[in-house]
Amino acid sequence: MAQPLLQTAKSLDQATIGHDSPAVRAADVLMAAMLLALFSPVMLLCAVAVRLCSRGPVLYRQERVGLHGKPFTLIKFRSMVEGAEAKTGAVLSWSGDPRVTRLGRLLRASHVEELPQLFNVLKGDMAMIGPRPERPDFVKVFNQQVQFYALRARMRTGITGLAQIYLPYDAGPEEKLTYDLYYLRQRGWRLDVLISCHTALKMIGIGPAKTKPNIMAVK
Repeated sequence: MAQPLLQTAKSLDQATIGHDSPAVRAADVLMAAMLLALFSPVMLLCAVAVRLCSRGPVLYRQERVGLHGKPFTLIKFRSMVEGAEAKTGAVLSWSGDPRVTRLGRLLRASHVEELPQLFNVLKGDMAMIGPRPERPDFVKVFNQQVQFYALRARMRTGITGLAQIYLPYDAGPEEKLTYDLYYLRQRGWRLDVLISCHTALKMIGIGPAKTKPNIMAVK
């Protein structure tokens, strides 16, 4: 881990990162409700497409780790074949993963598969923006192998975030952590607006700007 980020991690490790303020939580709930109303036709079409294109349930439910390490059930549109891990157990997905359906690749690329997680935001399991929630099996391993990885649990996980928009789907945990620490340190309404705009552009097929945030210049 680069020295500036190492210092940031140490300062965060000694500080207490509080819960979301009531204003931030209220904004998340309002935004989630608005997006559910806006994207309900898209979600309906997506549900029909998943049902027609492959066997299995429309929605996929999976245990993830949230704020303070508390587990919750994440929901999203199914993008893999049914029983993808029946023989292998918990396995991270990778670029070109054959378990992902043709429709699933499109859903992942556009982030449409994440839309049901708006219900997780309403329930308080997640925020609109924050570190990506991981599975308990992987969190246990990453906490042991990646220094300061446990700091991610100090804030609510999010549907989108810096790592989600700037890094590939199969980026490593340490690389993702650098972006998560940057957000933990620098978060505010300006950065949230930037992330929201890039997420919207990515959903319509326009990738984020090539110029990434200077995560090595954390103050």
